[in-house]
Amino acid sequence: MTKESVARRKPVADQDRTLNDQSKPDRSSTRCISAHLPEDMYWQLKELAASERVEMQTIVAYAANALFEKKGKREIPIIPNSVKAKGFSARSHKP
Repeated sequence: MTKESVARRKPVADQDRTLNDQSKPDRSSTRCISAHLPEDMYWQLKELAASERVEMQTIVAYAANALFEKKGKREIPIIPNSVKAKGFSARSHKP
């Protein structure tokens, strides 16, 4: 490496930030929630998400809407990478 090529290179932190900024979805209109669940429940949710090829957050969003419906609240549209867009249906996944 020459001094010129080193001078032209971006610092690693800047390179990582650029790559991460390009690959992250826009989450400006979302909020993070966290829950401690029984291990069996976690793995069942994880298996369901994997079998449907969606992220676990999509499964959780669907579950929240199912609860809203049960309690007479309005359904909230799920993010574009949604379970409905992937063909996930409550009827086909009830125990």
